[in-house]
Amino acid sequence: MLTNATDALAQFASNYREAMDWFLCKVVEQFGAAVVFEGGDNALLSVDGGRCSIDGLEGLRSDFARRIGRTLSIGIGHSAHQAYLALKLAKTSGKDRIWRFEELTYG
Repeated sequence: MLTNATDALAQFASNYREAMDWFLCKVVEQFGAAVVFEGGDNALLSVDGGRCSIDGLEGLRSDFARRIGRTLSIGIGHSAHQAYLALKLAKTSGKDRIWRFEELTYG
């Protein structure tokens, strides 16, 4: 917005929305996911762990990047809290990756 390029910003937002809608539809179709929350560049989905495939998600993540030219980070956990933490780790570890939450045990 610094250059007042509102038309370009509107076009980007439209393209991003279209790519995100595509991604969410694919995750629902392929993995039986339920969209819990979705807005902007964030989404929280519930998926049966037995139906979810990291390789399948990697393929969708790559297709998303080809469609929009932007990265997509994904966090996976057994709860919304774990998935959120995994997402933060994915983003701070270089972005454009899938991170699965794993609890550390000592001793």
